[in-house]
Amino acid sequence: MSMKQTMPAQPRHSRAACEIDGSITELSSMAATGTLTLTDQAVSSGTNFALSGVALLALSQSNFGLFAIVQALYTLSLNITRALFLEPLLIQGATSSGERDYPVADAITFGCLTAGIGCGAVSAIVLFFNGAEPAVIGVFSVFLPALMVQDAGRYLSFRQLRPAGALSLDVAWAAAQTLVLVGSVVVGLDIRLPLVIFAWVVGGASGALMFQLRVRPSFHLWSIRCWLKESRALWPSLLTENLVANAAPSVLVIVLSVILARSEIAEIATPRTLLGPVNILFIGLATFGMAQGSRLRNRSRTQLLRFTNWLAVLLTAASLLLSVTLAAGAGLIARYIENVGVKDLRLYLIITGIGVAFNGFGYSQRVLVRTLKRPKYSALAEASIGVCILVFGVAGGMWRGSLGAIVGIALARACGVGVWIWSRFKAMSTEWKE
Repeated sequence: MSMKQTMPAQPRHSRAACEIDGSITELSSMAATGTLTLTDQAVSSGTNFALSGVALLALSQSNFGLFAIVQALYTLSLNITRALFLEPLLIQGATSSGERDYPVADAITFGCLTAGIGCGAVSAIVLFFNGAEPAVIGVFSVFLPALMVQDAGRYLSFRQLRPAGALSLDVAWAAAQTLVLVGSVVVGLDIRLPLVIFAWVVGGASGALMFQLRVRPSFHLWSIRCWLKESRALWPSLLTENLVANAAPSVLVIVLSVILARSEIAEIATPRTLLGPVNILFIGLATFGMAQGSRLRNRSRTQLLRFTNWLAVLLTAASLLLSVTLAAGAGLIARYIENVGVKDLRLYLIITGIGVAFNGFGYSQRVLVRTLKRPKYSALAEASIGVCILVFGVAGGMWRGSLGAIVGIALARACGVGVWIWSRFKAMSTEWKE
């Protein structure tokens, strides 16, 4: 009888212990995934920032302007392939890391290769009319599809909830890029633009090769056609958002390359390159903010608003602090980048820093609006700001060259503050009514 009384108690304790263990395991897995995702973003953005820093220090003013145009073409191509092939991959849902996702790997590899070839041809034309050397045109245009495939590998890893896979591809990129640059210096080669571009694309091609060896795509046309047909409905909205919102600064640089000299493009790119660490901080904190905001939304709306307000203060203050610090040391910085020849580096840094600070406020409000599950307001705000960047930037460039373009971009970011406040109000009022 005593055994009958005591036996039922054991399963209840055992079940509770299993639930606790399961929760702890789930939280640990989420924390590990989040850490690896942030690390991957730091490696990816940090590699690009390091290469831009090398180009800023080593290249002439005209060649650094051409390097900025190449980066803009790469970013524009990246946004096109992401909208067509990679973001639909995530929208359709994450899969288990053990699932054989190879038909999808076939489709995105084929899509990114095709889009990369097309973007490479257009890039060759743009670079030709900007007076680029044949070596620069050839290396970048030929290797651009490989850079798109490397990005496809990262997205597939995120779909499979395996950020370590994405991190390994970015580490391969960084290692190969570093090896080429350091090896070139050791053997006594000068750091010129073709070498910088070659190191960059060889790094990306290394990551692409690693991805292809990992999935070994077979390119079955039927599976590619089926997957692309499923994704086609998402293309109009994703292309609009990526080109108008995300790629607006890159499109602006390409348009300005028709209006301004390469030296003036360099003057626009120099302060943006120096403020690169702030953009890395923005991306990292925005990723953290989305995860934290989702947790707070389920607990307390007041805490969510307080969190995003502090996030806005932190991002804005970090931008202003770095820009003021760099502006104070502009004389010392100019000694190391005097070949770039910015007329008034201090003024350019302050204006760009103010624009970046406004953008930091926008990042915090994007976290709030998206956490409240009102993506249409976020998309509308980003598209509106993208249009302002293009219009004000081109108008400023036609008015006062590089200085006018920088002022125009900062003014567009300032207008973005009002747009984000409106989006915040609309998202909150809709949430409150429900």
